[in-house]
Amino acid sequence: KSADSNNRLIMEPSLTRIDGIRVSPLLLGAIQDTDDGLKVRCNIAYITDPSKNVYGGTVTSEDLVVKVAKITSFTASQTDPIVGNTITLTCTATGGSAPTFSFTTDGR
Repeated sequence: KSADSNNRLIMEPSLTRIDGIRVSPLLLGAIQDTDDGLKVRCNIAYITDPSKNVYGGTVTSEDLVVKVAKITSFTASQTDPIVGNTITLTCTATGGSAPTFSFTTDGR
């Protein structure tokens, strides 16, 4: 399905990163078990602009395959840690392949 025909696919406006590369994020919302194996491609259409030596055409990426994993539990060794103490965070997940875990705080 195209991003235009599926309300769970949200194509954000393109932007230019600080390294000069232009990107256009695609968000897949409300991921479901049935999305496992979903193939996504990026199709870029170039418009002819002779002033910039750009000739029109399209480029299509290879498939990106979505792999769905679920967090089945997330626990902390202490619910009320004291400053200076250590707590253990345990995350359990399932998926079609061995998941990779990482933890962030405040989005970092």
